Amino acid sequence: MITIFFLYGLAFFSLGVAITVYPRKDSAFRLADKLWLIAGFGIVHGVHEWIEMFILMNKPAEAGLLDLFSIVSLVISFLFLIYFGTIIISEKKKIGSVFKALPFILFIGWAALAIINSRQLLLMSICARYLMGAPGVFLAAYALYLQIPELKKENLSTITANLKIAIGVLLCYGLFAALIVPKADFFPASVLNYPAFLRITGIPIQIFRSICAIIFAYTIIRVLNMFELEKKAKIKKLTEMKDSLTQMIVHDLNGPLLGVSANLQLLDMELSQQFSSEQRKEFNSAMVATGEMKQMISNILDISKMEEDKLNLIKEKIVLNSLFKEAIDVMAAAAQVENKKLSFSISTDMPLLFIDKEIIRRVILNLIGNALKFAPENSEVCLSAVYSPKDKQAVVGVKDEGEGIPKDYLGRVFEKFVQVESSKQKRHGKGLGLTFCKMAVEAHGGRIWIESELGKGSTFFFTIPIE
Repeated sequence: MITIFFLYGLAFFSLGVAITVYPRKDSAFRLADKLWLIAGFGIVHGVHEWIEMFILMNKPAEAGLLDLFSIVSLVISFLFLIYFGTIIISEKKKIGSVFKALPFILFIGWAALAIINSRQLLLMSICARYLMGAPGVFLAAYALYLQIPELKKENLSTITANLKIAIGVLLCYGLFAALIVPKADFFPASVLNYPAFLRITGIPIQIFRSICAIIFAYTIIRVLNMFELEKKAKIKKLTEMKDSLTQMIVHDLNGPLLGVSANLQLLDMELSQQFSSEQRKEFNSAMVATGEMKQMISNILDISKMEEDKLNLIKEKIVLNSLFKEAIDVMAAAAQVENKKLSFSISTDMPLLFIDKEIIRRVILNLIGNALKFAPENSEVCLSAVYSPKDKQAVVGVKDEGEGIPKDYLGRVFEKFVQVESSKQKRHGKGLGLTFCKMAVEAHGGRIWIESELGKGSTFFFTIPIE
């Protein structure tokens, strides 16, 4: 019997702990902020059964204060159930304040009966089960039953099935734990009692209670999965909203931007010879800004795809030297605006790379653009690549002669929307370019990192495996 009491208490105690630690913050289910009452019932009732176990181990006649602690814990546990039932039913059925006071009324009734009777301990235990155990169980079962329509509305069929089982088991538990009590010389304790149950079934009542406790704890813990499913549904909905917003932004910005870019190119062709040196500089600045906008839109779209693992890499064999030249040609105007130089070097043993040319091209452009923002006027941005036969990879570097990046930012520069602050310029970039670079490089099986020292500039490195 000691083992039975231990398992009985463990089932309820585990239920209480599981509910307590299960994340359900910000849940839309009304049950979420009331489950702490079921947790309270489980923990306190589990402790009650363990006290009963210690009483059995120490012989009932010598239990002393343990008897009192047992009754107190029994009463408190049932009060949790009653309060759980009354608060949910009153909210669902719009019942008045008198019904909400039911836990207090029943407790006063139990205390009055216990005080006026000379056989206090026995009567306190029996009355606790009749006046608080039975109402608590049946109210809690009905309160749980009222949650079924809400679960059906969310199409949570498995959760609903588990909740129905939990309700049925709780009602059975109400019979075994609240109506079948220790034997006494008054009705119904004189008929529905432990010895009578053992005589009829041949099995101690605690075994039936333990079975009910284990099944109830298991099914309620399964019901808690509704909060995980709700969280996943919210994430899915937010992802769909984000995708729609991303597509809308890309679509709405691309049209006007293409018009601006086309008109700038037309002006360049028709009026190029008429520009003064100052006008040429301002015109180049407009072209650079347009290019940055195009890059930003592409970054937004591709980051979204890579986050969902939907970006398909179109790999081909590429000569890195030609890719570097192309990138420098594209960024030449941006460098010229602030009198900055671009250079590159590649080790002679560099093999062909099997990559998505457009994606890696944009990685290089992003890193050069980032370096140009940090580089001071009349400085140089160096693009380099070396082949590492030992690691079977190409190591690409983009070095600037800027201020360097503070240590606080070194671990965060690749996060979305993180913008590095400097003394000369409040913020650099939009916080998306480096995020795109990281995700694009990792999609190729490489890695990206930064080496920087304040006052001595920064170098961004990334690797590309040689296939």
